[in-house]
Amino acid sequence: MPSSPATRTGKRAKRGAAAADTRFELGPFWLWYRADRDDWNICWLDGRTTRRTSTGIGGGGGTPPEDAKESLADHWTAWRANAKTIQPVGPMAPGDVLIAELTAMWIEQHVANLEAPERYLDSVEVLETFWTHMRAKRLLPEPLTVLSITNGLIDAFIAWRSAQGASAPTVSRDIAALRGPINWGMKNNHLMAAPRIKEVKGRKKRKELEWSPEQVAAILDAAAADEQRWHIHLFAMINLSTHGRTEAILELDADTQIRQGLIYFLRPDEEQTRKRRAIVPICPTLAPWLDGVTGKVIRYRTPTSAKTRAAGGGMVRASDGEHCERLPRRVARGPCRPAGS
Repeated sequence: MPSSPATRTGKRAKRGAAAADTRFELGPFWLWYRADRDDWNICWLDGRTTRRTSTGIGGGGGTPPEDAKESLADHWTAWRANAKTIQPVGPMAPGDVLIAELTAMWIEQHVANLEAPERYLDSVEVLETFWTHMRAKRLLPEPLTVLSITNGLIDAFIAWRSAQGASAPTVSRDIAALRGPINWGMKNNHLMAAPRIKEVKGRKKRKELEWSPEQVAAILDAAAADEQRWHIHLFAMINLSTHGRTEAILELDADTQIRQGLIYFLRPDEEQTRKRRAIVPICPTLAPWLDGVTGKVIRYRTPTSAKTRAAGGGMVRASDGEHCERLPRRVARGPCRPAGS
């Protein structure tokens, strides 16, 4: 079996098939148990006619056996390979292009070449789960083609996803995994027309989790109590006191970025970007923890490789390749408390 993104997507589609109608689906095909012959059949729609072929595998109804699932996967793979050889040169009508087939082509020929294809594959999986949900309720047009994508179907998806607690940006990202294959199909001459898929408006939901001063103090105490976690304590103190970005704090160098009571999160050799690394004052709660610190501010130990240890190297190394230095000894003199607690 190939391990292409499309194949992995198909496997997720199989796992997400609905139990309500006992159909185990892959692309336009599904498994159906013929009780009179104790035989699992592979079925598909030919226009409005249901076609089927025997797998020769029995085992009773309910959940299909693994052999039947593998037979379905082989059938789908062979069908796709054959479809590529007889694919028409010109664009096809939206009613003749299956969403499953177009999505598989989009994943293999476009998404697989992107830096982070998983962000699209996750949304494809969500859409496949929704198709299964709608099919179980007999509300999904069969076969599911590009022409089947209507405003009503999109509205149903938005309502279904919102009921799960997904924010508007998350729903918009999922719908992009449906809009993407269709737009790609138009651009690459696979479709002669395409439906317009609406945008989802709305802001990301505000996170409701808030830490109390007592909870923050407990986190700082836990970090300061263990020498191996002192770097976590200092990182937390800088983050709480400056709201600096994680990367900027981890890269902070006291010799070049801390002077005259200010922290310059933009390194001297770095160009400013739209994220705007700021210059912030060192507040009184942070000043004692930066007093006397030189070089890289956040230092932590990581295990060395077996090769390094075999060559006589140490068991751990610092984040900047130098020897680890301890934070000020006042860390170990007692629990840490935020100012005013």
